[in-house]
Amino acid sequence: MIKAKKKKYVKNAVIGSGVAISALAVAGVVYANTDPLGTGKNVENNVTSRANLAKVELKIIPKNAFLSNTDTNINKENQKSEDERKKTILVFVNNSKTSKKEIVKKVEFYSSSDEELQIQIQNLIPNGFIIDEEVYPANQPILAKLGGTEEDEENRIKVVPERQNAVDTTFIFYTTGEKESEQNEVGKSVVANEKVKNNFDLVSIVPEGFKLVDAQDLSFSIGVTNRFNVVKKVRQVTTVIVFKDGDEQIENAIELKNEENSPIKLAKHLPTGYKLAKDQAPEIAAVDGQVEIQVVPVAQKITTVIRFLKNSKNNNSSSAIVVSSHTIVTEDGEDVDYRTYLPDNYELDDNQPEPDIQLGETNNIYIKEIKKKITTLIRIVTRDGQDVTTPISVQSLEGDPIAFDQTWIPNGFKLQNEGKPVIKPGETNSIIVVPLENEVTTIIKFNWNNRPVSKPIEIVGEKDSQVDIKRYIPEGFEISKDETKPTLVTLANEEITFNLSKLSVVTTFKFVDNATNQQVGKIRQLLTTVDDSRISTEKINNLIPAGYELLNKGQAIAIAAGQENEIRIQKILITFTTTVEFYDSQTNQTIGQRYSFETQDERQSIDWESKIPQDYHIVNVNQKITIGTHNRIPLAKNKRVFTYSIRFLEGSKLVFAKDGEYFEDSTPSISEFIPSGYKLADVSLTTSFPQNGSQDYQVVKIVDKPKPVVNEPDPVDNRDLPSPSEIINARQGAYVNIYNLNIPSKPSSIPSVSNSPSGIPAEVIADRRRRIQDLVKFANSNLPITVENLKDIYREKYEESPIHVEQLVRYLTGQWKLGREISKEELREHFRMAANAAAAAFESELAAGRIPIFETTCSPWGCNTGPIYGYLNKEDNPVLSRYISYNKQHIFGNDEEWERNPQEILEGRYRGWGKYDQSDQYPELVPSRERYKVTYTPDGRRVTNDDGLRVWAYRPDENNKFAQKNKTPRSMLEVDASNKKGYVKFLKFLQDHPEVTTVRVTNIGKTTKNEDLRNLLEQLPSGIAAVELFFSTRDTSASAGLKDKVLESAGLYTTLPNNDVFGAKRWGIDPITFKNTKFVHATGRTLLTFEGRSNEPVAESIIFDTIRPSKYRTFQDIVDGFDIVLHKKADFRIFNGTWGDGSWPRYVDFSLNPGIKSFKGLNLYERVFRGLTLHSDDEIWELPMKEIVPGQFKALVVDGPERAQLDFDNDSTDTLYLSGDPNEIGNNFGIHLYGLFEAGANTFRRVIVDSQRAKEFIEGTQAWSTFGNRLGGSVQIKNR
Repeated sequence: MIKAKKKKYVKNAVIGSGVAISALAVAGVVYANTDPLGTGKNVENNVTSRANLAKVELKIIPKNAFLSNTDTNINKENQKSEDERKKTILVFVNNSKTSKKEIVKKVEFYSSSDEELQIQIQNLIPNGFIIDEEVYPANQPILAKLGGTEEDEENRIKVVPERQNAVDTTFIFYTTGEKESEQNEVGKSVVANEKVKNNFDLVSIVPEGFKLVDAQDLSFSIGVTNRFNVVKKVRQVTTVIVFKDGDEQIENAIELKNEENSPIKLAKHLPTGYKLAKDQAPEIAAVDGQVEIQVVPVAQKITTVIRFLKNSKNNNSSSAIVVSSHTIVTEDGEDVDYRTYLPDNYELDDNQPEPDIQLGETNNIYIKEIKKKITTLIRIVTRDGQDVTTPISVQSLEGDPIAFDQTWIPNGFKLQNEGKPVIKPGETNSIIVVPLENEVTTIIKFNWNNRPVSKPIEIVGEKDSQVDIKRYIPEGFEISKDETKPTLVTLANEEITFNLSKLSVVTTFKFVDNATNQQVGKIRQLLTTVDDSRISTEKINNLIPAGYELLNKGQAIAIAAGQENEIRIQKILITFTTTVEFYDSQTNQTIGQRYSFETQDERQSIDWESKIPQDYHIVNVNQKITIGTHNRIPLAKNKRVFTYSIRFLEGSKLVFAKDGEYFEDSTPSISEFIPSGYKLADVSLTTSFPQNGSQDYQVVKIVDKPKPVVNEPDPVDNRDLPSPSEIINARQGAYVNIYNLNIPSKPSSIPSVSNSPSGIPAEVIADRRRRIQDLVKFANSNLPITVENLKDIYREKYEESPIHVEQLVRYLTGQWKLGREISKEELREHFRMAANAAAAAFESELAAGRIPIFETTCSPWGCNTGPIYGYLNKEDNPVLSRYISYNKQHIFGNDEEWERNPQEILEGRYRGWGKYDQSDQYPELVPSRERYKVTYTPDGRRVTNDDGLRVWAYRPDENNKFAQKNKTPRSMLEVDASNKKGYVKFLKFLQDHPEVTTVRVTNIGKTTKNEDLRNLLEQLPSGIAAVELFFSTRDTSASAGLKDKVLESAGLYTTLPNNDVFGAKRWGIDPITFKNTKFVHATGRTLLTFEGRSNEPVAESIIFDTIRPSKYRTFQDIVDGFDIVLHKKADFRIFNGTWGDGSWPRYVDFSLNPGIKSFKGLNLYERVFRGLTLHSDDEIWELPMKEIVPGQFKALVVDGPERAQLDFDNDSTDTLYLSGDPNEIGNNFGIHLYGLFEAGANTFRRVIVDSQRAKEFIEGTQAWSTFGNRLGGSVQIKNR
């Protein structure tokens, strides 16, 4: 695949105007300028009207874009001059009907880039002229050649004189931004011609607050439009910042010198260990004087260091210079943005990827200085100081030298003194010239293969002076090695021919991971001759980054010699075989069978826990396995559970009865169940307790001794209520064993593909069985590992290319150079084990519809040592079948197995569909030609006309037969939510245009409130079939507006990290949003920083791991939402959470729903959660005891080492108040109380109740005995 180079606005373009030619050729008075060449041209009154200098884009395109591949000759090293800059010449030609097509201005560009330049041309046009609109159509860019000269027709810009105004003269003042494209008009003045004729002061009409740029040509012409470059005036001020914590000053004051009113970011100047106070703005404007800033100490401290480094001149990173270093103390969970601390006038180094700040560590970030643009004026003058040509304005970057250019000297003149003049950047330089005394013309011709390759070059100069003709050699050529004539030519009236040869071609390759659409590694180069445009696949393979291979290995690659080629690659998949065996930790005996797993990634998880034999559990809860090795896992047998039924009788009267169960190693004591006020009649039965049976116990009342009468109020009579121990015994339920919870799993959404062995041709089965047997026989023999011995087993790979099998042989025989050192014996053993494992799995894999595939997957680090099992056809692969099913459901669907990549999502492109701009067909939208017009508000802000609205038409491609048959072409409105002009009118546009049936909203939350968009989405017309929302914030509440919309498909996307990698700032989804949506697009991929990723933005679907109902929801909405996410639409990927298929969102956030205090009333479908966030207004959070069981807190009792957490949106909440009487608690409360206490153990510092009775009850539960020490140690009674 070949991709055209990307457009680039180049900062370091150097402009030299008016070289060697008078810039003005119109009638009228011209100040500070002469006409030494005597053109004497007069203006035709009927040529054109006053100058219409609207912005016209000039694209300077690399030469090879104009040439065929045969003539493409690029050698970057030879082409660039000593200062590594490429020279481009433009000339402006008077194209009026009566002119002789003379050149009226010459402009030079010097750039250090070989990529396309884009600039606005209106500021280059000579005063008194305008673009010839008969040659250049309106609103179309003008194209010129990068590296071209006045000999190239594309670089001869046609202009015509502006009609002279007899009354007044126009002066336009403009500013230039960092980019050549940023040229903005800031002022315009029209002055009567009479006033400008005599000693007119140009400075007097410069816009207020601006000044003329130094060293520019200040000549002007009367009666026409004249343009001048200006910059803003600035004032330097000293700001003294004093940091205070209340009234106490923290550390010494700091002094900062800045331009007045420029922003000062306070974070980079904060005292260590402090942060800005809550109401303190993060930025202040620079003023002259003292400013007090309020700060507060950081509580939970994390110390992070950011060091900004600049490479030394020799580019040796080991000798980098520290520009600045910042020690930043933040609170736990708080992010650090490196841009806050970036030194002024610096930017990221070209080789520095976007930094991902690691909290608590030292982060090194490489930066480079941002060079300022300066202007240098070159005057070519006679001995008496008279200008010979228009002064030359050269724009360069501060610190860059400017070399003298011989072409500045006009024909007929020479330098007064020998040697090249030294140019002082940023100043006015006068170069003195004198007329030639003995003028001669030397004609230089260049031939290649006996034919001319350029027009003859005429060099006019002093007789017998010498000129080096190397500078005139056409691009892509060099002096032939057979040429004997010297290139230093002595000038005379003669003709000289030089023979040339073609330069080498430098072809570059950019490697792109096809799965992520991201560049991998550096851009690589190959050097060939121009005629040798065939580049072998083997040469390209040698350039591919380690761990990757060509995407289409068997196909030819189309290469554009001399250009940048985009090569699609894919990661090399290495199969790791992992075996797991279980054994009894008491007897060391193996339990059950050995299991084998194959993965393509050492980090890929394996579901080995599901293989644990029945009636056993893992001894070590943190048990891990090592991928690619054999693992023995110790197990312990689950404890037996016994049932019991006991009755306490007083004679024949039943006093109390209890049924229950217990574990074999925790037999209860009968004393725990004796009714209050009674004792056993037979004390010998104290140690007796039934096991899987029943038993009766006779009891008698305890007779208390008489007590003296005390005149006190009668106590509350609780005699009719069961005691705390009785409640616990009767209602606590089964003992909570977190190692044996038996939480049901969620069924996989991957379709079950029926593919029995009968579906595979018998001859294929027989062939693969024979080859597996041959492989095992060979691997267990002592025969040498050779290509000859393996080529039949790996037949397909050998027929594709013998090199595949050769690589495997080299690896297995110890000839591989990279990777860890492995002996030949170890490699042979690995080979034998892999062959035996493949043979052992043959029948079971065949039963599942998979057959052995004899791959020789190799990377620079090694090769896969055995076959893998896969499907004969992609239609049989259940994973690919699911991808195909998803793609068919999309409104812009196809029947491929590939998903949209992040770049396609960002750009609004769909595989198999063409995208076409229809915006200009709608008069209520700003036309494309007017989008970039700029106006200024009264306060000086720059505003474009663009309304941010686009209408795209989507039609199926010819090869998308599925969509042509099953889908409908549609129109989409794209809305930029950050552009208020379009944002406020997009709803009316949709109402007026029912033919537009899909909507895409970008930049949500960037400048507008989510609530505004929610209201608009609620009002979408019923004809809208699909909606895509792109969020620039983690607040996705705007999507709540889709609840009542009947949609065929929807999608929620972002360019931010799309999963919960930043702690508490979780993405939250309100599932009722998609109540009426047929399909929600989600890829499940993550946007994480990795090596090789460019800094360009990409987009992905958001991975939601938190259920967060919006504040607008009723309780019934929330009930329905849980039904959607956990049951009705549980197979939607957007509801799979972080862990993907077979999972669900692991967290629940009710902080926006103050009325909800638990899971009460919700059908959780036996799902558990690792986090619950609730609303609280106080330090004390009250939960009635009767609400514990209905609250379903058992959903917070989870498997694994990561325990559930109960949080509140109020950080001060630290007390759990369990109100009411224990007798109000429901049956089987034990697991619910366990979940409440365990999840709340990091939040609650104490537990309070209403009575001593409640205290005894809580402290007698399993939950308290497990977590009581973390909850304050003892239960407290309210108001004591």
